[in-house]
Amino acid sequence: MVFALRPFGHTFPVAHRLLWWYAVVLFYAVSVVMDRCRKTLPLCGHYRLSFTVEQLAAIDWDDPWWSLDLEDRELFESELAREVCDSHILAGKRVTAIARGGIGNDDSVIYYIHSDPPQLAIAHLTFCATRETSPKWPDAKIYATLDELLADLPNW
Repeated sequence: MVFALRPFGHTFPVAHRLLWWYAVVLFYAVSVVMDRCRKTLPLCGHYRLSFTVEQLAAIDWDDPWWSLDLEDRELFESELAREVCDSHILAGKRVTAIARGGIGNDDSVIYYIHSDPPQLAIAHLTFCATRETSPKWPDAKIYATLDELLADLPNW
């Protein structure tokens, strides 16, 4: 049985016509799903961050970085709060420590900044006994996306 479907001047059997429509619908469905994933996956840099602290903590960070457990998170969050002066870029921000590491040392910590939109930061903690007086310390940088942070990670 042949239908007179002639998009390009050809006749197609029913099976070919159904396969063609199946391919169109499948392509559309995949493109919709991929667009939704691009908006929510943490590794997509041009979209706003939309993942949880738990998802970040579950990342298998490349050596020399590793995820922190709950006890270590609290330790590094309190250390950051103790070190930053009032004019520091991380002063007054609500943060959650995610990972620790760095090249040649392990004094750098990745923080999730609870803001709208959420951001990420890396801070190189000094572990000094007193609050830093300069906004340069602890050395820190804020990132809008995970891609930006991952690209700059080798520099820490």
